[in-house]
Amino acid sequence: MLFLCTVSIPSFDKAKPFLEGHAKYIKENYEKGFFKIFGPYQPVTGGYVIIEAESMAQVEKIISTDPLTLGKACVNEVHEIAVGNVADDILKYAKR
Repeated sequence: MLFLCTVSIPSFDKAKPFLEGHAKYIKENYEKGFFKIFGPYQPVTGGYVIIEAESMAQVEKIISTDPLTLGKACVNEVHEIAVGNVADDILKYAKR
């Protein structure tokens, strides 16, 4: 199953102490295979992640370990999604 999690950061002053831990959290969940696509909004006011998981409960468990979430420095919204069409050239936007 795939899920879209949108993350809003109302105050970067409040979020700042958690950003280094948040970056590690993102990297760890990519390495575990849960996170498939991640990116910030432009301008940066939060971001989004596409998560592969077995259930909404598993997604909620994953999100609950994010330092931004633990620090109450963000607001998360999660929806189960289905993939429709994917453009062949989408990877040109990926930063690797």
